[in-house]
Amino acid sequence: MPEFTLYGGKGGVGKTTCASATALADARHGKRTLVVSTDPAHSVGDRFEMSVGATPTSVHDTYPLYAAEIDPQQRLDDNYADTIDALTNEIENLGVDIGDTFGIDAGDVIGSDELAVVDAFSQYIGDDTWDHVVFDTAPTGHTLKLLQLPDILDSTFGKALQVKSQVESVTNAVSGFFTGGSDDRERGLSDIDVDSTKSRIERVATVLQNPDQTRFRVVMEPERLSRLETERLLERLESASVHVDQIVVNKVLTDIDTSCTLCSTRRESQQKVLQRTQEQFDQPVTTIPLIAGHDGYEVLEIVAEHLDHTDT
Repeated sequence: MPEFTLYGGKGGVGKTTCASATALADARHGKRTLVVSTDPAHSVGDRFEMSVGATPTSVHDTYPLYAAEIDPQQRLDDNYADTIDALTNEIENLGVDIGDTFGIDAGDVIGSDELAVVDAFSQYIGDDTWDHVVFDTAPTGHTLKLLQLPDILDSTFGKALQVKSQVESVTNAVSGFFTGGSDDRERGLSDIDVDSTKSRIERVATVLQNPDQTRFRVVMEPERLSRLETERLLERLESASVHVDQIVVNKVLTDIDTSCTLCSTRRESQQKVLQRTQEQFDQPVTTIPLIAGHDGYEVLEIVAEHLDHTDT
């Protein structure tokens, strides 16, 4: 079974760069590595300066490094929309309006971004093709919603399925009274599909919560608001029993022109945030300097050097 690493955090902090650099670092050590983007605003292909699609694509001539960009809405349409629609229709055909009864909106219950991660996880769990799968996840809110999916399904469609079962039991009992009945009622396809979906999500949740299989890393910038966002994310991840093994502080000013007052003031402010971050959180803190004058693979090579000690 492959190892999994997820990078999370607010949009724009550098998750894609860190995920791609981590994948590059592991591939350099000979691990067959795949970096997967589930963020609707894909940019993994940009980092490797080539076109990347849903099918894993080799992105390095020397190392066993591959990348894929998943279209969340396409995943939802291909793998879940029919199941959700079929279940909704079956329940409503029995005279139960799930919108009025439970306030359920299938589009709100299961978001395409979250299910894209679930699908990708379930696809790669137990897949010996890869030694390491790195996820560039969507921004913080999507990641947290993903972790809540098992409970959401139980509290919404789980209740709807119970109502469906109860109504059908009464219907079958009445029908059996007049016809002699039969206990051999075949189970509906949508029941099987929903059970399969729930099982898949629960399996993914188990893997997400297993620190021996999965590492979650939070990326932030050395700014006060970013630290506060990180604090909230860490609290939510802890409440979801997800192990965070690293905090990555990106875009740290290092070598500056000391004659530049603005530069010196900003660096001093960053250092205060960095010190507070190191004191406040239990996780190790890795810093990555603000990289200027480089692009493409050059940036990934530099960032990989800073992250490589956490992956060997």
